[in-house]
Amino acid sequence: MPALEFIHESEGLKHLTVKAPIMRRLHVRATSISILLLMLICTPFIGVTSANEPPDGGQNITITGDVIWDQDDDFDGIVDVANGASLTISADLDVANESRIIVHPGGILSISNGSLNAEWTDTDYSWMRNSDEGHRSRIMIETADRQGSFDVILNSAKNSYFNGMNAVVDGTATAMEGDNHTISFSAGSSDTWIEFTGASVYEMILSSEIRIDYPGIKPTETIPIGDIPHENWMVNDPGTFDIDVQGTMDTNGAFVYGAVINVAGTLNFSTTDIVRSTPIIATDAASIRMNTVDMKDSRDDHHITAGIQTIIDLSASTIHGTLVDFWERQLEQTIQFRANEVIVAITDFGHPPSTTNPIPTNEQGLMTLPLRTVEIGFADGTVWNEDATIVIQSYKTAWNAQLDDYGSSAALPIESTTIYESEILPMLTIDSIIPDETNVATDGRVKMNATITNSGSGSARIGLECFIGNGSAADVGGYPVLEIPGDSTRSVEFTWRGIAETGNQSITCGVIQPAQLATEGAYGGLPVVSESVTWTEPVAETEGLGMLPLITALLVGAVLIGIAALQYSANIQKEKDEQRKTAAETGTESEKNDKDRSKTANID
Repeated sequence: MPALEFIHESEGLKHLTVKAPIMRRLHVRATSISILLLMLICTPFIGVTSANEPPDGGQNITITGDVIWDQDDDFDGIVDVANGASLTISADLDVANESRIIVHPGGILSISNGSLNAEWTDTDYSWMRNSDEGHRSRIMIETADRQGSFDVILNSAKNSYFNGMNAVVDGTATAMEGDNHTISFSAGSSDTWIEFTGASVYEMILSSEIRIDYPGIKPTETIPIGDIPHENWMVNDPGTFDIDVQGTMDTNGAFVYGAVINVAGTLNFSTTDIVRSTPIIATDAASIRMNTVDMKDSRDDHHITAGIQTIIDLSASTIHGTLVDFWERQLEQTIQFRANEVIVAITDFGHPPSTTNPIPTNEQGLMTLPLRTVEIGFADGTVWNEDATIVIQSYKTAWNAQLDDYGSSAALPIESTTIYESEILPMLTIDSIIPDETNVATDGRVKMNATITNSGSGSARIGLECFIGNGSAADVGGYPVLEIPGDSTRSVEFTWRGIAETGNQSITCGVIQPAQLATEGAYGGLPVVSESVTWTEPVAETEGLGMLPLITALLVGAVLIGIAALQYSANIQKEKDEQRKTAAETGTESEKNDKDRSKTANID
């Protein structure tokens, strides 16, 4: 077949020819490149969705159906068990650091005759600071397979020392110094516990391994402490992989080593060893049921950290030693007070029971208590519960600023949020607001009587504020004030000045709320409406009577003036009469004197 030629001619340009075979080769090459690019793009998704074996190289995979892993393998990555899916592990898996299994709500993780083993195994052991006999941190030296004498060489962890500690063997204590200590055993020794004592201020951390030295007999033997009997230690192991159970995790004949287990769903463990994987951290919503489970080497002094509502059932389960307990229930609690200027201390708080420093509320009247232990399932099978008390140190508001503190000591309930109640708090109710008169002129005043009951035991010194219908302040001469002892009723009188408009009108009065209250009305005293008053026009402005007061005043004035004029005339007349009388008496005396002088002259 002749080759086809495509020729394009253009002025000033040479002929450009592309033949068909070359076109086909270019097309094939482009197709190959496209397929290769598509494969490269799809490869990560193929890795993510493949769930028939554990992830490798840090992959993320999602289980969406029912999957079984039954071949021993390595596990390096993150696995999501989706809602409605299940993953069953019936193999031994070595789990890399930072790997994770997430069981989502509705998902199921099962370990049946399988194991999850952390690749990282090295850990140190912390002394639990208890020197009491029967409760000491200790390790056992097993001698059955050892012949002749030997030395046990103990080493402290990095940057830790044995100073101040003692090693006790068969009741004999030997002082320890530096970062190593040697204990000699003679031939034929039986299995022996090495116990440790010291002041609780000291911290002793034992290295993860001990050495057995056979001088001149055979090479030194190194033994991990985890492989020999040991009791009453906390391991310095942060955990290397996570199991996050929001759905369900079932185990039977399983072994879990070096995990960090968080559960908000359900754990059903049966015939299982849990080593260096506790404490299991459980929420209030979690359910933990263990049947014949052995828990060993916790990172804390208990194996389960639970909420106050977590279901815990540990039938026939065991732990090692006397100091690491089965479980602790822990609680961070808030207390709601009615006011925000409250300071309290909590006695018998947590374990061991102690008294807290003074704790204040915030602006919302909420007090947050430190996280503490409220219940312990001890290693010996007994259970301890906190019995704490709220002790008021200061509880002031504007109502009792000059009175005694509100509140009283009260038991602290074990609950997430507590509303503080006490008999020594006020609770006010305005029973009624009644006027002395029901018809009053708008230019007058009416006497009002407010009756208030305090049904609480705390006394209150309060003021009233009153408003008329349009929301403006009523003129009641300020703020009526009264003090109401607890469990009593008191009344206060005040006058309400007339309003501008006639007609029926009431006032609304309430107790002035303290600024310290977290919620308005928490102590009662909310506003109520008074009985109605009919306001009328003043009498002076009523038709037909406008001149009556003036006429009355004029008549009274005229009468008073008349009386005064009559009194004045009477006084003038009286003066005239007295003058006449005086003049008459004076004339008579003069005539008598003249007669006497005449008679004397005649005699002469």
